[in-house]
Amino acid sequence: MFHDLNWPAVEMFAEKWTEEQTYTYARLRQDTHALLDIALAGNPERLEGAKACDFALFNFLWYPAVDDYEILWTASLLTLWLFIWDDHVDSNEGDLASDFARACAWRKATVATAKQVLGVDDAVSAETVTVSGPMLVLAEFGRLSAKRMNKEQLQAIYEEIVLFVDSSEVEQAQRLKGYIPFSHDEYIELRLFISAVYPCFSASSKLASRGAGELLTIFREGNYLISVGNDIFSLKKELATCCLINAVPVLYYAGVLWDDLIPYPDAELKGSCSRLDEAADALLEKTKHDEQLAKAVRQIVDGVRTNCAGNLGYSLLAPRYKYPLKNKKQKDGFIVIVL
Repeated sequence: MFHDLNWPAVEMFAEKWTEEQTYTYARLRQDTHALLDIALAGNPERLEGAKACDFALFNFLWYPAVDDYEILWTASLLTLWLFIWDDHVDSNEGDLASDFARACAWRKATVATAKQVLGVDDAVSAETVTVSGPMLVLAEFGRLSAKRMNKEQLQAIYEEIVLFVDSSEVEQAQRLKGYIPFSHDEYIELRLFISAVYPCFSASSKLASRGAGELLTIFREGNYLISVGNDIFSLKKELATCCLINAVPVLYYAGVLWDDLIPYPDAELKGSCSRLDEAADALLEKTKHDEQLAKAVRQIVDGVRTNCAGNLGYSLLAPRYKYPLKNKKQKDGFIVIVL
């Protein structure tokens, strides 16, 4: 889909990577696994599962244009933390997935610690905070980000993390009650915050907020493309664990006929691409007389587009979704996922 739009993206297949790309991915994978060994040392099963997901591949495909390894590694730390944090309580597989009271206490502790390690708590110095487990990953992100971001930017990332954590509480409460959103719109309003995409956008763009107008539309549509795309690829895994808070079950529950279930989100995804492109064109038109500002806008827009394409590539190639491109691609190019 994104290839047809000529959106920027890294080549998905490793055999087509340059020597430099191969080296960068290998280094990123080694560093990721080394940190996971420390962060998840107390839980061998989770450690094995996290390594199998190959989060280094995700970050390599998400940030292919980053040629400074420290910047790439810093951005990777946030997404790595979000993945392993979410897997702790997400679906029905995480350690706290069925214990709402403990999960709420854990979320509260997470928010308090995040404020400290990101250096936005005036009462505490980030360097003096003692952390363990998955929070080690976020603490390292905060330490490295302090070198290149100001406090306002880190505050914005912290606020996005708070929204993500709070939204995960709403999702868990709904899941444990067996509640399914009544409409696609109701579901999307929650999904955009539980996907953890906004914190990543905030970190990679270094903006103090998602902004308004066209900029807000670009981030929202990019989030939609990533979130709903993930829903399609993770549907089989989530159905297996009785987790029905997913775009496809929501549409079915809302009355969309079975034969229209995949065509419906497919049309919505294409519409989202168009809205993102229209907003980008409008914003570039507004800023064309300021060369420096226009360059910054192009970097943000291409960054979001690359994230979307990279996310799709990871979903198709990674073991997290059982290699749909490797195992389910038909001769006509379509991917068949048997439920």
